[in-house]
Amino acid sequence: MNRTQLSGLLVTTLVAIVPLPAIAQPLQFQCDQGSNFEARIEKDQAKVRFASGETKTLLPVDSLVGKKFSDGRMLLFVNDTEAWIEVNYIKVHTECVAQQSPANFSSNR
Repeated sequence: MNRTQLSGLLVTTLVAIVPLPAIAQPLQFQCDQGSNFEARIEKDQAKVRFASGETKTLLPVDSLVGKKFSDGRMLLFVNDTEAWIEVNYIKVHTECVAQQSPANFSSNR
């Protein structure tokens, strides 16, 4: 086998065995006071989009239960199908429930 064929085979093999990053499906949350938001939860970040169109990108922070994401001002807590958001230590979206099953979200770290 010549070098060109071998390198083509190697590239094809690497592409086949290197997993592509999973794209998280957005979760729609409906909260007790009538508000709602969308959250796209990934391992290294969460993107939250509010009904106003405002979008925030939050980074993971330590959590004993569920997952927490923050930008230093806003905190998103998600545990299975439940969530809440606080801003400056005040809960602004409480008792929020996902409107669909979080098939690709695990509460384990």
